[in-house]
Amino acid sequence: MEVESTRQVPEPTLRVDGEEVSLTESGNATWEYATAFDSVGDHTLEASIPGQDTVEANNEFHMTVDVKEKPRLAVVGDRGALEQRMDDFFNFENLQRLPDDTSDYDAVLAKKRPEGDLTEYVAGGNGYVRTGDIRDSRDILPVRPEGEVEDESTRVMLAIDISASAGENEVLSSLKVAKALLVSLPASTRVGILGYNDEVLLVSEPKPLFASRSNLVDSLESRLPRSGSGQSLHYKGIEASEDVLNGTGNIVLISDGNIPSATISFGDNTRQGSLGPRIRTESKEAADGLAPKMLTVGVGDGTNDDFLRELASRAGGFYSSSDSTGRLQFVFSGGGGAGSNQGLVVTDPDQFIADGLDLRSTTGSFDPVETKFGSRRVVSSSSGNPALTVWRYGLGRSAAFTAGSKDLSRIVRTDPELVSRTLSWSVGDYSTEQGVQVGDSRRPESPIATSQSKVEGLKRQGPETYSTELDSPSLGFHEFRGDTYAYTYNEEMQGAGYDTENLEELRSSGFKTYSVNQTSEIREDLRQFSQRTETEKRELATPLVFAALVLLLLEIAYRKLNGME
Repeated sequence: MEVESTRQVPEPTLRVDGEEVSLTESGNATWEYATAFDSVGDHTLEASIPGQDTVEANNEFHMTVDVKEKPRLAVVGDRGALEQRMDDFFNFENLQRLPDDTSDYDAVLAKKRPEGDLTEYVAGGNGYVRTGDIRDSRDILPVRPEGEVEDESTRVMLAIDISASAGENEVLSSLKVAKALLVSLPASTRVGILGYNDEVLLVSEPKPLFASRSNLVDSLESRLPRSGSGQSLHYKGIEASEDVLNGTGNIVLISDGNIPSATISFGDNTRQGSLGPRIRTESKEAADGLAPKMLTVGVGDGTNDDFLRELASRAGGFYSSSDSTGRLQFVFSGGGGAGSNQGLVVTDPDQFIADGLDLRSTTGSFDPVETKFGSRRVVSSSSGNPALTVWRYGLGRSAAFTAGSKDLSRIVRTDPELVSRTLSWSVGDYSTEQGVQVGDSRRPESPIATSQSKVEGLKRQGPETYSTELDSPSLGFHEFRGDTYAYTYNEEMQGAGYDTENLEELRSSGFKTYSVNQTSEIREDLRQFSQRTETEKRELATPLVFAALVLLLLEIAYRKLNGME
């Protein structure tokens, strides 16, 4: 705890869960306190200093600590380097066989194929992480053995933005991306194509690529325009794709995501309205009700990433930003052969697990697998072999490590955060029984309540995401639906006061500082400073010449009067 003051630094007081505790001074106006909470849940911390200064709001600071039990993971296989490295963060229980009832575990980590069916367990909101040699093709896994035929029901609809807002370059980029997908998707996949602006142009209904790949590529290049026209009514592309798929399959929306700001007439031509908000609202509503999953792909320089990312999130899919076809080919294609060591690289930086990670691991062991459509390839080898693939399965999460040993010994040593994030992601929000969480906040921001399930008073923001903005309360601790949160003073008030480091320099330059009680000194100094002496410059040459001339004339007159020459 650090205390800042322009006067003598007062000793602070700390209350934990309402009770005052002893602090240890560590120098430089800093105090310390260490403890281990013996109960889970919210704990309150209130720090304060005595004083009646000008700004009293920053004399107290409030915060909460949410203490959780370590997630409990059932590990199918022997204990190894992974558990040893992650023991501080997870509670592992190594088993050779899973019990019939796995409800006591937050996730299952399988180093070998577990017996029994985990479909209901994962779909009900739990996690599943698979490492080691993957030879089985369980529905809950985001990968399958290479060469295995995908279910015939896997269908993909490519919805391509051909509006004027996209522009010629963006349309050409969209066609290039669509062509790359047609070339790289598995032969058993059924793919359809449509273009949309303010109308929908159906190029082809879903057809199997093993028989129609070349025809679909030809249709894509010949039937869709090379430059855009019309308005970008994204919801029409989404709704038309859903109609063609009849509720099953996947939609790939390829667009720059831009929304026109033009004004149009609605209905009877008597009511005017902005087209932009209408498109935004109806597109979100169309994504909310989607039965198929939707992947959005951003193209062009001025891509509206936030809008495309939100559409994908609402539809249970994900967003991929790509200015070229290379990234998408990398995501959908298989990789090169294994053998020599290859470095691991992040291929989906927007996913929580990989956000901000800079990987250093190398490995020469890769399972011969293919990623399933709708999954997210988070990490791959430098040549494209899948290394970590994830997806949502029902309400749960499933991840597959297909690189390295079954114990991930090399990866967990070199990139432990990749492993810990994957396990944390699979577990999800395991400890929120009431389903609502409110984070601490500071003025002038409003507290935000969030939940993964539908709760009265919270609005749906995306799949399993509900939130609402609470009214700004008074400073201190508050509670909302069983969750305690803190509300404290503005961040800019934390350092309120003058800078003591520059005080002497200011004084040497003629500046003075006053306390609020020195009113007479301030008044006297103002009076003195208000008096000043001014120096005015005047030209003296003219009056001096005039005076000399007068003297000369007087002398001449005097001489004449006295008969002098």
